[in-house]
Formats: sequence, structure tokens, C-alpha cells
Amino acid sequence: MSTVSTLVVDDDRTLREGCREVLQRLGHRVAEAESGDGALERLAREAFDLVLLDLRLPGRGGMEVLAWIRAHAPSTAVVVITGFATVDLAVEAMRLGA
Repeated sequence: MSTVSTLVVDDDRTLREGCREVLQRLGHRVAEAESGDGALERLAREAFDLVLLDLRLPGRGGMEVLAWIRAHAPSTAVVVITGFATVDLAVEAMRLGA
């Protein structure tokens, strides 16, 4: 079984580190980004199998990051995580492929 390469994108350090710890225990190789810009920098130079993506980020928001992933890395699975979800936001994220 190959290792899953995962990027955790969240501005909440505690949540990011908690996700990293759990995913590493499950055998994932985990990278982190605390902003949309940081996520795009990582994604531009490294391929990931999975991105856990917060929608509310400093700078570029999660929806912009999601759109970039769909345009440049369409085989990357994206799971949206947010504490500020609305039905419209969820529908838009799903429409973009989350």
C-alpha cells in the first residue's frame, strides 16, 4: 500500500496539528499550510492525493484554493472543513468538486 500524501490547510494551528497527528498515525505523509497563499505555494510545487481545506483563510480563501486545485490538480481529493458553513457555501464547494 502506498502512502497517501495529504495537505492540511487551516489557519487554526491546533486543528492543523491535530489533523496532522491523526493522519500520520494512519500512515499519511502530511504537509501543512496556514493560509490560502501558503496552500497554493505548496500545491504548485508538490502533488497531493488529498487536501483537507478550511474555507475561511487569511488572504486567499478556501474557495479560491479549491478552484485552483480543480483547474491544476483535478485528481486531488478535497475535503472541505469549516466552522462557518452555510447551505449556499456547501453547494458552491460541492459544485467546484469538494
